[in-house]
Amino acid sequence: MLFGLCAALGWGLTDFLAGPTARRAGVGSTMFFTSLAGVAAVAIWISGGTDQTVPRLLHAHASGSFAWVLIAGLLSAAASLFLTSGLAIGKSAIVAPIAMSYGAVTTVLSLLTGEAFRPTSLTGLLLCVAGAPLTALDRHDLMRHGVWSAGVLFAMAAAFCYGAGFWMQGRFSVPQVGIAGALLVNYVCGVLVSMIALIRERTGSLAAFRSPRLLIQAAASVAALACLAAGIGMGNAAVVTVLSSLSGGITALLGRVFRNEKLSWIQATGIVGVTIGAAVLSL
Repeated sequence: MLFGLCAALGWGLTDFLAGPTARRAGVGSTMFFTSLAGVAAVAIWISGGTDQTVPRLLHAHASGSFAWVLIAGLLSAAASLFLTSGLAIGKSAIVAPIAMSYGAVTTVLSLLTGEAFRPTSLTGLLLCVAGAPLTALDRHDLMRHGVWSAGVLFAMAAAFCYGAGFWMQGRFSVPQVGIAGALLVNYVCGVLVSMIALIRERTGSLAAFRSPRLLIQAAASVAALACLAAGIGMGNAAVVTVLSSLSGGITALLGRVFRNEKLSWIQATGIVGVTIGAAVLSL
């Protein structure tokens, strides 16, 4: 439980800091530095493990199944890009919970491909589907030249890509290359996608990498990954996964406390619904 809560806190802090960091340093620079830190963290994890990650990656490449692993990684990288873009122009208290409702997409894809139906899946799905639209019901935000609606769209795109990516990872990547291998591919794809974003932005600079906020964000992301790995290593994957999915709620809470991101009671209800739904879907 402690590792799961720490993972949620780390990713919640990462998303909370991503918005102002992306506005100052650019979306591409923010994602590049965080993804690069993730690659380093997973590389250290692999070097000290005994799960044969590198041989499994090579075997997947030789057998022709690596294409599915790569597609899953690219979907996760695209989701990170959408999420960072949404956090840069919208309220973190709303964008993050919507993005974390990816479990609804994963559940729908799982049901469509014949996986066993669970009552908790329907409950979590309904909470996410009902809660996500409520978070955008604020006429003041919707009137700001479409900026807020764009943030919501980015969050929804991130949820879809995360959901599809995680579904593919559970079905193809993890069985083929293991958890560490799937994470490594995800972060490498994140680096590549962020480099494309950097070229398009033409605003990134080496000075951005010296930003204390960016360093803290990367450290929080790596710490969350370490907690996730430690929790899974203790044989408590289900508990760790459920608790780590509460990161969207933590981001919302941080935004409300430290940035005074005012929310209507309808929006707050939507955020609570999405957060609880994400946790239920992880059960």
